[in-house]
Amino acid sequence: MTNGKQPGFTLMEILVVVGIISLLFGLGLLAFRPFEREKVLEGAVNELVATLEEAQNNTLASENESAWGVSFDISASPHAYTLFQGSSFQSRDPSFDKAHAVPLNIEFSSLNLQNNEIVFARLTGFPVNSGDVGLRQKGETQETRVFVAANGDIETTNPGTPADTSRVRDTRHIHLSYTRVINTANEVVTLTFPNQGSPVTKNIDIASNLVGAQLFWEGTVSVGGQDQKVKVQTHFLNDAAQNTQFSVHRDKRVNTRGFTMTISGDTTGNLVEYDDSGQITNGNSLYVSTPAIQ
Repeated sequence: MTNGKQPGFTLMEILVVVGIISLLFGLGLLAFRPFEREKVLEGAVNELVATLEEAQNNTLASENESAWGVSFDISASPHAYTLFQGSSFQSRDPSFDKAHAVPLNIEFSSLNLQNNEIVFARLTGFPVNSGDVGLRQKGETQETRVFVAANGDIETTNPGTPADTSRVRDTRHIHLSYTRVINTANEVVTLTFPNQGSPVTKNIDIASNLVGAQLFWEGTVSVGGQDQKVKVQTHFLNDAAQNTQFSVHRDKRVNTRGFTMTISGDTTGNLVEYDDSGQITNGNSLYVSTPAIQ
């Protein structure tokens, strides 16, 4: 004879089931977060590409009979960029500015651009100077790079993908990480060309070559009757998290003389040394990293 009670779950069984469901839900959230961060980065990259294409299309359409471009600001928090009308950001008409900020957990990891901007030429839509921009999640090393080629193509690649490995990487473009705090008001970057025993020096005064809180210098130095074209800039300058990152462009296809790069406030050694063929020797400063070939 039964007492009429129906079998059911005990409190302990219910707690165990709830615990398992909570655990599975938590594990699902943990697995979803990296995917979510990747989607945020992908969205930031797509928005940047769309803005570059808008600048290019506006130029080709002779919108307001003007060139258009995009300027980048890594001193802003979060990092930002602006679609502008004009032949340069400095000479633009601010009333046409369209400002964009990257998400808080995204940053520009590299800017290989003249004056930290891309400007498209009228009629052709080609960039006045080609270059590339890197974006990444804060705290991560892997970046997604957006390339603006000399022929006007705008492409996105990740390091290690086939499209990226097809791009030539050599000492014509290097990055140098530098950990000492630089006195930007007084210090000078010096390029010394040995010139077969008759040295030629080029002093780059940092204070006079700051663009948007970053060093930017590009010029021609006559060495032994031959022009040497070099560009030195920073992507980070005395940054609290990134310290300083120098970017050096020395294309061995058009340069025939090597040089040594130093900075006046550093008495421990040089930052990098090029020979005439373009091969590099690591700097012997206590504060500089091994060159990262781009």
